[in-house]
Amino acid sequence: MNVMALFMLTGSVAAVTNNNATCLYVHVHVAKNGGRTVYYHLADLVSSNRVRGPTCFFGLLQPVCCGSGTEPQKKFAKQYVCGQCRFASAEWRFADVASMGLAGPKSRLLTLVRSPVGRTVSGVQQALHSGENFSFKTMKEWAANVGKEKTSWQDVGYGYGDQQTSWLLGSKVNFTNIVPKFDANYWFVGVVERMWHSLCALDYMLGAFERAKCHCGAPGAPATSASKSGRRSLAYAHGVQTVNDVFDTETLKVIQSSIHLDEILFAHAVTRLSQLLLQIEAHNPGLQLVKCY
Repeated sequence: MNVMALFMLTGSVAAVTNNNATCLYVHVHVAKNGGRTVYYHLADLVSSNRVRGPTCFFGLLQPVCCGSGTEPQKKFAKQYVCGQCRFASAEWRFADVASMGLAGPKSRLLTLVRSPVGRTVSGVQQALHSGENFSFKTMKEWAANVGKEKTSWQDVGYGYGDQQTSWLLGSKVNFTNIVPKFDANYWFVGVVERMWHSLCALDYMLGAFERAKCHCGAPGAPATSASKSGRRSLAYAHGVQTVNDVFDTETLKVIQSSIHLDEILFAHAVTRLSQLLLQIEAHNPGLQLVKCY
């Protein structure tokens, strides 16, 4: 399954309070199919006794078109028709957190992500075996420790130059100016897999975004601008309601199989995340991530 790894962090950590309670803000980067199940598992995990202050799970605060149905086909249809262009801007809420002060000046923001980038896996492995475990405070420092100084997250953790990742994140999503606002108070834990979100993988396999251009990350921008070539793109642009209008039977089987695999991977990811959080706590006396209050 290749579910592994830890992306960072820290030295000493002072107590962080909000309404007299340690406040851990969590952004969960999850696949939209089956996402709510994972969300509740993580909510129980990182906030097992309920923090006496706001704990936000970014990525599921905003209404989304996908993941709300009970059938995989319906989930995929909702995602594909009306959610795909929005999930970069709806899910990546870092800018809002930083600019609005939602996390507070000293609160920690924990992010669970999934990266399909093989070099990220090797980079993390190198860092973890370098004798400097749990010593990284920023993504720049992490990059420097594995021998590649970077100026933004794109090249460090997300493989932004990859064509598929560009489809996922959107060309206008820029993390460079956000990182310094969090600095050492930003906690970044990565559950790394050699796999895409199942829906992203399908988009890549089907070449959907080659024909349905998407303006992600731009508030008020039109959802799509289809090229009028290809049945899938035209259907996507004109608001199809079921995947049966778009895909043949064999493709639907691939969709369902991918969704099932994603759910299995996430079950492993949640288990691994629990282990990583406890491991971070063990190396940072006084820090609480699993029971954060």
